[in-house]
Amino acid sequence: DPVRVVTVGPTVDEVIADPLSEKWQDFSIELCGGTHLTKSSEARAFSLVQETALAKGVRRVICLTGDAAFKAASEAEALRARLEATAGLSGAALQAEQKALQKDISEAVISVSDKHELQQQVEALTRRLIALQKEEYSRVMDGAMQAVGTALEENKPFVIYHIPDSGAITPKVGGDIGKKTKKTPIAVFLVQANQEEDTVHIFASVPKPLQGKLSAKDWVENAGTVAEVKGGGSPACFNGKGAGVGHLPAIVSAAADAAAVLN
Repeated sequence: DPVRVVTVGPTVDEVIADPLSEKWQDFSIELCGGTHLTKSSEARAFSLVQETALAKGVRRVICLTGDAAFKAASEAEALRARLEATAGLSGAALQAEQKALQKDISEAVISVSDKHELQQQVEALTRRLIALQKEEYSRVMDGAMQAVGTALEENKPFVIYHIPDSGAITPKVGGDIGKKTKKTPIAVFLVQANQEEDTVHIFASVPKPLQGKLSAKDWVENAGTVAEVKGGGSPACFNGKGAGVGHLPAIVSAAADAAAVLN
């Protein structure tokens, strides 16, 4: 049965005249899969959005033309603008946008070249975020440990420390402070508000000699009652999370009241 042949470069007549010539290897000469165009200008725009392997040595490409191609280009520009806007973000807002961009770029129907470029930019953003988180973690750890040191110097049995709303997450900081203060005679209560999520995070660690008076679990749950804090842990270390940053002052006050039994 006759088939239609489409060539890019030589004409079909030239190929038919010398079908075994090796020079045709340098050109695209294909059986027609349905071009539906009489000339390339009818496509108006072109975007290669996917390339996949069907079998060994066989690739499939998916392309868009016309309005669909313009839409793909517009979406890529919108994502690029969002990436540029992250320069003005920090802390939890930057972390949330980084996660959203990773997902949105991965799922976007945009050209392969645009997607590759944007994914590289997100990788750079991720590296920047990790560096900022490490700096913030060190700053928070230094502040918390300084508060612990001051309490030890003043012979206080406990310390309550408010972690700023930042990329440093209370459970991580709390766990490390719990390890550092494990052999010290001081109980530690950390609280952090996340303005974006409207949540409060609480961590408490209580050394074994003090657990008969107040466990970490009771300290967190009692202080966090107003925010309906829920969590998990042991009498020595306990993490909790509740709702409502407006409850922070009440939580700190309740934590101090509960810790009065340690004096």
